Amino acid sequence: MGYQAKDVDGFTELVDITLAKKQCKELPQDIEDDLLQKYIVGARKAVERKSEKVLVDKSVEVYVDAFPSENGKIYLPFPTEEAEIIQIDYEDFNGNALQIDGADVYLANIPQPNFIEPKTDNWPTDAKRIVISYVASAHDDDVDALLPAVLLAITHFYMNRGIVEISSNTNIMNVIKMSRRYTAL
Repeated sequence: MGYQAKDVDGFTELVDITLAKKQCKELPQDIEDDLLQKYIVGARKAVERKSEKVLVDKSVEVYVDAFPSENGKIYLPFPTEEAEIIQIDYEDFNGNALQIDGADVYLANIPQPNFIEPKTDNWPTDAKRIVISYVASAHDDDVDALLPAVLLAITHFYMNRGIVEISSNTNIMNVIKMSRRYTAL
């Protein structure tokens, strides 16, 4: 299973330039705002990737090769309590484009990880090129818990402007580990 997640239009970044400069004392106050904005976006995306949490609303497309058999579950890559399944597009083996409406799918958004399954019938058996489209919403508890990691990452990116990886031993990862979802997917 692969997926693509894009930030929805019109969201407000978690950290603005003023907060980044105020909280991250290592940042020089004369740093270029355009450069700092790139660090802010990169830091948030790095924390999202490492924590497997959504910090700003996302439009998500999940790509599946085939539907599971016998009402099997399809796990979603981003946990969220307010996910909205928009639709499921797929092709049958004759190449016909078909669609399952989001209203015909049961979303289990309480357990982690979230999953979907059909409400009534089984999944189609003659399907390929399956694309599940949904909106994953940021959860306030995740945002509050991971904001320090984003601030640490901004400072880290500025102080280490070369090629650097966020390793498992950093303060950033210590904050992320408190909120990370661990799955067997």
